[in-house]
Amino acid sequence: MLGSSERRGDMKRAVAVLTHLSIFPRVAPSPSWRVLLAAAAVLLLWRSCGTRAALAARAILQEAAGRRSQVGGALEQRLDDLLMSREARNSSMQQSHRQRAPAATAAVPVFSSRGLSEQVVLAFALGQVVLSSGCLLRVASALLLERHVPMSDVFGKPLQQLGAMMGDPPNKREEKKKKKGSGEGKRKSVSKRDTSAFNPRSEAEVREVVERWKEYVHPRAREFFEKPEQLEEVLTQLAKGTDKTDDPILGPDEKCVYWYGDVTKDDLQAAIRMIKPKEEVESVTYVNRVLAFIFATDDSFEKLMALPKEPFKMSCGDQLCVHLAHISLAVS
Repeated sequence: MLGSSERRGDMKRAVAVLTHLSIFPRVAPSPSWRVLLAAAAVLLLWRSCGTRAALAARAILQEAAGRRSQVGGALEQRLDDLLMSREARNSSMQQSHRQRAPAATAAVPVFSSRGLSEQVVLAFALGQVVLSSGCLLRVASALLLERHVPMSDVFGKPLQQLGAMMGDPPNKREEKKKKKGSGEGKRKSVSKRDTSAFNPRSEAEVREVVERWKEYVHPRAREFFEKPEQLEEVLTQLAKGTDKTDDPILGPDEKCVYWYGDVTKDDLQAAIRMIKPKEEVESVTYVNRVLAFIFATDDSFEKLMALPKEPFKMSCGDQLCVHLAHISLAVS
């Protein structure tokens, strides 16, 4: 158990988070962050929580406090006033509550050692968690139960988005086709790509184009890749797999950008190898789905997420073209 002074500090941070969650869209834009903060705050309000769980929750709240610092001192002042008023009312409200509803208090052990104001805060936090996605609810539950929570689960939404956007791996997709009996007799896609015309980028050219592309990376991708080097590795593969005279992100819309990297065997789809965060095994996915995840606007991304988990159709009709502007919403 934590000491009284430590617990007072934790309570202050917890109440700050729960009372001012409405300001966190400006400070911590990720919805998963806000829900995790609520869960961590619930944990610290739980008087019987173990030291290990309390320390984990405190670390989360301290990091959030660093993000919150940009809001200014007004929040801290409002918080101090709030805590003083809560503490002033706590004992009388707690006694009154027990007198009015002793049976109800006994029937809900989680509330038995709390004042009414704390119960309200706890109920509010639990409401925030319940209103969240299933993945984040599991994270919150794991925090409350002192289970180990991988950070890949904490930031669940980007991982779910990537899983949906990447689609089934090429080998799994082929297995599905065979089970359905549609794998036989289907024509391979036809491409105008000429491998003899490929002009690869030099190492310096790769670094240059990667730096240029990084300016256009969507925040969802930056949140997903835990380290900048992981994102740079994927961008480097994209640079090495396309011609030095082409640009799949910034190039002119009327020109195809052909892929000279890995290609699936059965249906000639542009493929890329990558190791996702928190994974050790290399996986293969489709280049056009990776491009969409990293660079597509929110509006386009939402529409693409609704499509089947297969390589996107290219509007130019060439599946070895990886131009971002040629990704189509058409379904085969």
